[in-house]
Amino acid sequence: MFWEAIVIGHHSPYHLWEKDTEEDKLHFRAIVNEENAIHLQEVQYNQMQASIEGMPITYLVEDNAPAHQRACEVDFAEQKLNGILTLDWPLKSPDLNAIKEVWKEEKNEMATYQFTGVGQKTVEEAKATLARVWKETSQLYIDLHCHAFHRRQHATILQLILLHSHFTTFVQQAGSL
Repeated sequence: MFWEAIVIGHHSPYHLWEKDTEEDKLHFRAIVNEENAIHLQEVQYNQMQASIEGMPITYLVEDNAPAHQRACEVDFAEQKLNGILTLDWPLKSPDLNAIKEVWKEEKNEMATYQFTGVGQKTVEEAKATLARVWKETSQLYIDLHCHAFHRRQHATILQLILLHSHFTTFVQQAGSL
């Protein structure tokens, strides 16, 4: 698993850990959410803290993975203190998420490499390549996608307000019939 923060103006650190085998996934399915929540608190928030210092507003965007839903329960006071706004992520809306485009670019770059073998050496080579791909990702590229996220977010909010306004007007008109 590879974790990175997509932050305007700062190339965040990353965290990399090896994925469980299929057998491990079955065995540990019951505890994965708790482990991820602990990891989120102990590693990700600590690394993210350095990336967000001095920023007036920080949006924490997470998908609806069970681990992220569990993690949302972790320390709302700290989020409020640090000006972190956690956005509920609607299902089937990856078009708003800046990180999806950055991940897509990273996946495309990783697809150009040919990793052969099944041993630990191959795993280490893939991990080193993934870390290098992230480090070489242009900050300008990240910033552009973050700014695009904010534009799409504001446009979506405006559309929801307009939709709600039209719906309210429709209901009021229907009620007067």
